[in-house]
Amino acid sequence: MITLSTILSDLPILLPFHYPLRLNTLSKVVFQRKSDSHSIIQEDAILPSSFTQHPKLRDMTDKLQHILKLSSNFSASYLLCHLEMSARSKLLHQHPSQRLLRHRNMYIRHIIADLAKHLPPSSTSPDTALPNSNIIWTMWNQGEDEAPLVIQQCIASMRQQGATVIVIDDTNIHGYIGPYADSINRGLQNKSISLAHLSDYVRFTLLGLHGGLWLDSTVLCCAPLPDCAFRLPFYTYRQSKYTNPNNPEVWWKAFVLGAHGPSALFDMASRILVSYWDHYDVLIDYYLVDHILNYLLSLPDYSNFKTQIPSEVKNIYWLQQHASDDWKDVDSDSLCFINKLDYKKLSELQMNDDTVLSHVIHKLGLTE
Repeated sequence: MITLSTILSDLPILLPFHYPLRLNTLSKVVFQRKSDSHSIIQEDAILPSSFTQHPKLRDMTDKLQHILKLSSNFSASYLLCHLEMSARSKLLHQHPSQRLLRHRNMYIRHIIADLAKHLPPSSTSPDTALPNSNIIWTMWNQGEDEAPLVIQQCIASMRQQGATVIVIDDTNIHGYIGPYADSINRGLQNKSISLAHLSDYVRFTLLGLHGGLWLDSTVLCCAPLPDCAFRLPFYTYRQSKYTNPNNPEVWWKAFVLGAHGPSALFDMASRILVSYWDHYDVLIDYYLVDHILNYLLSLPDYSNFKTQIPSEVKNIYWLQQHASDDWKDVDSDSLCFINKLDYKKLSELQMNDDTVLSHVIHKLGLTE
């Protein structure tokens, strides 16, 4: 049984920034699975309000609460794996070992496979689909007019593609996907689901119901999209390089996903997410959507989708990585037809009219 006193007695091992070598002592703590007990976190696990009065203590409080949630939802072996991966990443700036990745990914896959056996009913039907699947979906929850300039420029570049662009926000979302599932509402209310992860549910549900092409609002279109983006049963930006080192099996980009018409694959992905939040109240991995897609794309009905998608060689992150460099004519050879940006990181860069991103934005006619 985990109590706050247990956690605080081992406080150094839960702060890997300062005490990485004592991580192994965590194995002395006894954890129980959520399925075995619903009283894992006792009442004294509520942290005192004095913990939140200092930024560093508030950050520590968040870490402790997160660990408590992980311990009440998942196995001790997964928790130890999670802590070791965090310590390697944040303290040693190392990628996790292949052994850890295999253990973590197999554990998550087992959870997803179990959820897939007991899914809520599908809401997809021909009657719910929009008549035109030549749609680009994107999302900015506060509304396009409230988005940062670079987001507005990305959306404007999508409108140059000749497709219908629908910008999802909190005023129109339910008109396209209906009311949120109860588990999604619950996760939003208790802040287990962030806006970023709400968009995962939204993209899966939209593509399941209507099809079309989902682009994150941080995707800048620099050239015409290929016709197959709207014609394949599953589309993404497929490239063999620049994959997520924490999940080497991933060959797709979750910020570029498409389907021709209502999609059984994305409908199932949406229902797995709903079921996940029915059973758990903490995100097991930031890239949960990749784990879900990895499971689904291994099923016999969908395992051939990869071979139908053209393979791309250009780095979709190149523009972000070189945004503040001085523009050279040869740079045009490195640009993809779509480019993933990070508007928060861009805001920290020093740029002028001669830098790469400024040149590209001007060339596309997206300047103010």
